[in-house]
Amino acid sequence: MNRPQLIALIIGAVSFLLSCELVHIQITAPPFCPPLFGLPACYLVLALYGVVSAVTPLPISIHTNRIYFAATGTGLAIAIWFSFRQLTGLGHCPQLFGVPVPLCYASLISFGLLAYLRLWAIKTRQTK
Repeated sequence: MNRPQLIALIIGAVSFLLSCELVHIQITAPPFCPPLFGLPACYLVLALYGVVSAVTPLPISIHTNRIYFAATGTGLAIAIWFSFRQLTGLGHCPQLFGVPVPLCYASLISFGLLAYLRLWAIKTRQTK
């Protein structure tokens, strides 16, 4: 595993754990997460971070890249959608632990970093 993969694994695992907390709050005190396709968005985001975290340590190949970029791309699309709604006042993204940053913004940064790190990992692998 190269350095970008290690960084991506840490970001993915931390994001997965934070998403677990969101799901826990959604289950115990609904509605916490905004809906997407009839499901709380935090359920979908949790699944995407799980896929990214599971695929990251695997050897880089065309197959793992497809899975990885499908998950990060979907996550980015969801984060962009909810960030747009937050910015325009059409929706509201939850906050966690009293940090005054909507979680859709955090997901936008996280999924963007994860996509960038995979590209870096691929480039690092190709230069060896």
